[in-house]
Amino acid sequence: MAVATGERLDEMMALANHAEASDEAGGDRSLVALCQATLLCSQPAPERLTTVLSQVRDHLAADRAAVWMLDDDSRLHIVAALGLDDADRAPCLEIGEGLSGYVARNGEALLIRCMERDDRFRHRRHERYFRGSLISAPLVHGGAVRGAISICRSRHAFCGRDLDLLEQVAFGTAPIAAQALE
Repeated sequence: MAVATGERLDEMMALANHAEASDEAGGDRSLVALCQATLLCSQPAPERLTTVLSQVRDHLAADRAAVWMLDDDSRLHIVAALGLDDADRAPCLEIGEGLSGYVARNGEALLIRCMERDDRFRHRRHERYFRGSLISAPLVHGGAVRGAISICRSRHAFCGRDLDLLEQVAFGTAPIAAQALE
């Protein structure tokens, strides 16, 4: 993957910023272009992922965001996160455990309009991160699911368009996220 630096990155960012932001689809295209430009810069992978999470979180008016990656033992680790307490970043999950583990195990995106009412996670609704709405998309690299990117918000449910946007971001994010565990 080519690395954009200096002037080229500025050009790519300018193109993203000039996209048609007044139109919802144009705003989504602008976000995807901005994320792609960020992923091509020369910062370390965790910093690039945090920047992308910030861009997506701001665009979707979300509260929390995280990128989870599988290690060699098939456990998920957070490699970038926003809106989580430090203590909540440390633990790892088994594949299939939690929302991101569910997405990583099944390899398909997930839209939950209200986590408290979703039967798959009803037993966990007392936990603070199992409230509100969630979208999560698998991170596929080299033909295999390598992790998941998850976005949560407590106000206003996510919709299918939000999930489509996250899937587009996940597609470009997967190769960089794979580097974050190396």
